[in-house]
Amino acid sequence: MSKSILISYLLFFSNFSFCQSPKDLILDFQSYKESQIINKYSTNKDVIKLLEKYKKNSTFEIKQLGESVQKRPIFQVKLGHGKTKVLLWSQMHGDEPTATMSIFDIFNLIAQKDSKYKKYIAHILDNLTLYFIPMLNPDGAELIHRRNAQDIDINRDALNLETPEARILRKAGEQIEPDFGFNLHDQNKYYGFEKNANTSTIALLAPRPTDDDFSLPNHEDAKRLIVHLNNILQEYIPNKVGKFKDEYEPNAFGEFFQSMGTTTILVEGGYIRGDEQKQEVRKYHTMLLFEALTAIASMDFKDENPESYYDIPINKGHLHDLIIRNCRLPNGVIGDIAFRKSEIKDTISGKVYIKGHIRKMGNCDNSHGFLEYNAKQAALVEGKLYKKPFRNLKSISKTKIKSLIKQGYTDIIVLEKLSDYQRYNHDISVHPKGTLSSDIGGNFVLKRNEKVLFGIVNACIIETKKL
Repeated sequence: MSKSILISYLLFFSNFSFCQSPKDLILDFQSYKESQIINKYSTNKDVIKLLEKYKKNSTFEIKQLGESVQKRPIFQVKLGHGKTKVLLWSQMHGDEPTATMSIFDIFNLIAQKDSKYKKYIAHILDNLTLYFIPMLNPDGAELIHRRNAQDIDINRDALNLETPEARILRKAGEQIEPDFGFNLHDQNKYYGFEKNANTSTIALLAPRPTDDDFSLPNHEDAKRLIVHLNNILQEYIPNKVGKFKDEYEPNAFGEFFQSMGTTTILVEGGYIRGDEQKQEVRKYHTMLLFEALTAIASMDFKDENPESYYDIPINKGHLHDLIIRNCRLPNGVIGDIAFRKSEIKDTISGKVYIKGHIRKMGNCDNSHGFLEYNAKQAALVEGKLYKKPFRNLKSISKTKIKSLIKQGYTDIIVLEKLSDYQRYNHDISVHPKGTLSSDIGGNFVLKRNEKVLFGIVNACIIETKKL
């Protein structure tokens, strides 16, 4: 190689390395973020609308792969013309939307004509051919359900292929024969690290190809790529990256693709305190995917030590929304009680409401709460149902709620016909006509010397003094 050619070669790659950085991607996020996605509850209608603007862009090749159980279309978006093929599929669990948001952020950036990341994008598209499936389970997304309309977990259907969605993914894999695969999920917000209440913002895993310690070259490459990505993430979200639990599941798609020779990575979008719509997590998730594609395009992750993969801490689901510690439980034992909250879509209004439930009762020493209260052996007493019905919601004032909770009532009856969203959007639990005391449960008051300190309704502390 002549000296002039060598200098030109070095200058090109020097310029390429400075044309983007993880920090730039984070700082510039608002400039390429898909502005039409304002919360995490996207549906198939949103996907169709978002894809419309790319149909006339020759960079994007959009096609319908098939339909879900309820006949919603499932799309694939193809980008690039490189030798290395990468398949990325999102939201096979309908209630796990972070990667879907990130995929459209990536599309938005690629479509920008005057982006400062032009060289970076060209490098990816010249070296890779990308195949995105933005929403594999549109029926589940419609109701914010994990499973599909057959009530089957698509990620446990890689072998039996009982669902049309699993058959679509398998067929796409067989036709594409991807070199790399990204199985894009969300873990719930209760995953964190054993010694503290830190949440896990991102979790990664190289799914095992077999149920023993046997490995394949592609599995080792998956570990190397994860090590590379973890090193980047630690600069921006230190001690917030975990390894997802490594349990071999032969019916899962991650294990299936890994066993077939595809270098496969599981990415789990996690949680940041206060980021209920996952917009901050979305930012780091988008940066992660960009960095992963860059690393694959240049193959610069190959020098990483796969053994460093095992240094990434395993995140565990030991967090809760609320823990009341050191209380006298209803069974008379001194112990703890831990609560969590579930997001449920109301089928009438279409709005999302929160429903609390007891997750654990007894010894919660190995658990942490986002909110904790030391009861100092005060008594946890099951809340009572106030049996005199109210005509409608308007007739229930905050002063009345305060008075009822002070008397130990946590549940009321309302004659007005209400949606679940209306019933659960209060500081007291609302039930329809005909509800009996035996029908209620899960709400409490904390009492000391027969005086109510506060109520616990729908996994929230209800302060009687602040209502």
